[in-house]
Amino acid sequence: MPRQPKPKPDKAPKPARASKGTETAAISFDPILRQDNLPEWRLDPEATDYSVANTAITTPNEPAAITRDAAKWRALGHVTGVQVLHEWETTPKMISELAGYNGFRTHAALVNFTDTIVCDIIPAGLMLGYHKFDIERAKSMLPQTNTDLSNVMSQLPEEMSALYNELRTCVSALSEKQTNTMIKPADLVKSYCTDNQLKSMIDKIVAFLPFPMFLPITHNMVTKRKYEEDFIDVTATILAHAIQILLFAPTEWNRDIVYKRDSDQYTRRYPTPPGHGGDCRTVAGIFSLEDLHRPVLLVCLTDYRRSVGSNLTSKRGPQARGKFLGYFDVLTQKPTLNGETDLSAMQLATTRLLDNPLSAANTVDQPIHTEDLAAKEAAEALKTPQRTARKDSNNRAGIAFDDRSLDLQSLYIECVSVRHTFRRHDGDTANIAGNQPLYETLDNMTKEE
Repeated sequence: MPRQPKPKPDKAPKPARASKGTETAAISFDPILRQDNLPEWRLDPEATDYSVANTAITTPNEPAAITRDAAKWRALGHVTGVQVLHEWETTPKMISELAGYNGFRTHAALVNFTDTIVCDIIPAGLMLGYHKFDIERAKSMLPQTNTDLSNVMSQLPEEMSALYNELRTCVSALSEKQTNTMIKPADLVKSYCTDNQLKSMIDKIVAFLPFPMFLPITHNMVTKRKYEEDFIDVTATILAHAIQILLFAPTEWNRDIVYKRDSDQYTRRYPTPPGHGGDCRTVAGIFSLEDLHRPVLLVCLTDYRRSVGSNLTSKRGPQARGKFLGYFDVLTQKPTLNGETDLSAMQLATTRLLDNPLSAANTVDQPIHTEDLAAKEAAEALKTPQRTARKDSNNRAGIAFDDRSLDLQSLYIECVSVRHTFRRHDGDTANIAGNQPLYETLDNMTKEE
């Protein structure tokens, strides 16, 4: 099944929800804290403190609670690296849940961060999403003069320069109008985990982007194939902008801030410190899947607040809505049920993985990729037969065993990635030189050093 369907032909635009009777162009993503005459709560020091608080919550270790929370986490369908006990749509409304998940100290800090920092870093990306990834809109927001283009290109490293040249060529060649809407945050993370071409594209941007940029990624850029009709790849475009929040967001507001990767003028908010859910740094070896999930939610929240016409200058600060439930520790909180047959493939993987590690034939020179870990190996590790597509208890679309086993494969890849990162940081390359396999059994990986 393809990751993203070809977009539907564009239809006549509807009036903006944010301002009835006006044109859609009236929408604005101007950062709120760059405006004057703001209400007092906006300027309160606690409301402009974006540092990560110790709000992480891991569910209780009592058997009954573990069983309950394991069932809840399994039903959510998250990839293994995302341990939060919530799932959000593209219109997130529960401020308390989102503040807790993102580690903000107050609800006001979350709202200020959304209304200011997110808009300050990716204004054009937000505008494109609001206008349903319209091709003409994307073209109009790229550099229009040779001078503007030259100024951008002169500051890019070679890798980003090549990617940006390709982007401009692909976007300029687009012709067919399209209409796309936002994609569910959890589905974006799953696509990143299961589509190696998409992951490679996003990881490259994480590795080489020096400052915030408008990056409307097309489908051909991701697949490296030349289709007759290219189109803006919504999944890649949302992720390409969301990760810029991870790269450049500060821990406090400064009107004079200049967002640059090599700047030592401010402290960056991400990566989130350990203890806040999954912490396997599989996104370019820098950020966790949990962290990838967080800015996607902030992009959705920003779009929602502007599109429904939230009163950004209200004198009343944000009120608590919802309750943050915390995280289910997939690796350590193992449910005790009536038997292993009561567990899904995902949960069975977490309870038996240490005793049944996957085998891997890859070496340092041939990095492990998801498709290289065959379903057969997963089936052997799980001691379950390979099965055909079926529907799960959550009434989701049919999922083949190959797809379901990706959760197990993802967990293994994450462990390998983290281990490799530790070795690089420690300068310990002797053990992984030559033909020595990069992988170890997870049993060895989890031993204290």
